Amino acid sequence: MSGRQLMLMRGHTDRVWNVAWSPDGTRLATCGADRTARIWNPGNAEEISVLRGHASDVCALNWSPDGARIATASSDGTARLWDVNPRGGERLQFAGHQAPVRTLAYRAPSERHGTRSPGLLVTGSDDRTLRVWDAETAEPMDTITGHDDAILDATLSPQGLVTTSSDRTVRLWSGPVHGQPRAVIPYTSGIPEAVAGVDLPCRDPDRGGQGEENLQHYLGHRRPPILESCPTSVDRRSQP
Repeated sequence: MSGRQLMLMRGHTDRVWNVAWSPDGTRLATCGADRTARIWNPGNAEEISVLRGHASDVCALNWSPDGARIATASSDGTARLWDVNPRGGERLQFAGHQAPVRTLAYRAPSERHGTRSPGLLVTGSDDRTLRVWDAETAEPMDTITGHDDAILDATLSPQGLVTTSSDRTVRLWSGPVHGQPRAVIPYTSGIPEAVAGVDLPCRDPDRGGQGEENLQHYLGHRRPPILESCPTSVDRRSQP
């Protein structure tokens, strides 16, 4: 990798907080303090569409596995699900948190042994809770408590749910619904005030370990420290 800039994408009118590749690698999605999420063609830097509706900073986003939808989290206290086809728009709104929503994770619907499991959306907030939603109806399914400060990142895998927080812990939960902490791993180096994020690996057959062992092994692959985070005020930019 040469580090040479390949494309420059302009369009946001304020800070850009998050970026994510589509699952097929053909599009980029960004979100920011201008209260929008934007979809881009990385091949020519063309802006494909702008998703508008949030009343404050859009802090995080997540593609659906098929690339047809994007979920966004905002300082306005909501998450939203959008269709990203040319005639798409806001599909669902997930409202219930009492503070900014900083992170979200998405799990697609699945069918196994004739039993269908609904898609799940998990949101994490400054109100110290995780909320689990039916991603097809926006109906609340569960509220998970345990963190002592703002939740900064959440990741789902078949092993469960992992979250990071300003309370200086990483927590691995036994399942995305009705979960209690299966392992609480104190964060003891690097960022004493907060854990910005971590990826949850799949079970590693070469190590022969379970989720907790692998999570400790992979903590070295966490994201770098955040120097500035999505604002805590739900109304800092609520006025047009």
